[in-house]
Amino acid sequence: MTGLSPWETVEVTFSDPYGQIAGWIGDAEYTYVPGPHTVFADRNGTVSWTRYGIQDVEGNWEVAFNFGNQKESVDYELEELGLSGLEWFYLGPRMNGLIGQEAGVFFSDDVTEAIATDVQARLTLASAQMEQILDIGLGAVPDVYLVGGQATLDLLSRATLVDIGWEGGYYRSQGFKPGIYINANRLRADLESILVHEYIQHVNREPVGSKYLPVPVSYTQLTLPTKA
Repeated sequence: MTGLSPWETVEVTFSDPYGQIAGWIGDAEYTYVPGPHTVFADRNGTVSWTRYGIQDVEGNWEVAFNFGNQKESVDYELEELGLSGLEWFYLGPRMNGLIGQEAGVFFSDDVTEAIATDVQARLTLASAQMEQILDIGLGAVPDVYLVGGQATLDLLSRATLVDIGWEGGYYRSQGFKPGIYINANRLRADLESILVHEYIQHVNREPVGSKYLPVPVSYTQLTLPTKA
């Protein structure tokens, strides 16, 4: 927004297609605070913000602005990506398959297509970063299976004969459909931390074995890409 007074405050509120006020997702993508969010104009009277909404449902959204004595609102529409050629199968829940050059990402009906494509790109980046750290080729990355809640992950774990307890994800290296399994109902930074953690489990068990790792490697060494 432009044309504001220098340092003027603006309340920004997002409402979903059901009329419910959506939470604010901060720059670090960890904090999810319900209700309006306050932003401040700069010395030139310009205000900007970023809200990461990859979990937002499709439909007509509204963003309302409250500043000075004025209230304005803008409507916008979110649509699914409309991916074509998806494979699907039942593994407890119904899973839809997005097959990429590096790995397949399979997701249940309660996971958005945007999350699936985002995770696929992040796994490719994690593999490249890990190869740079270890200075060794790691081969193909594992498939990823995403579901939209802990109850669905529990169902998926029973179908794959894994006892996960309270964990939000797990890696299985053998048996039917090996890969990384994750509850994707979380903000991106948390989701990607689990993804990279489980990928490191894959690296330790499969391509090189822990005896070849020169130093302990954690997901904190595999940094998130810088946002523009």
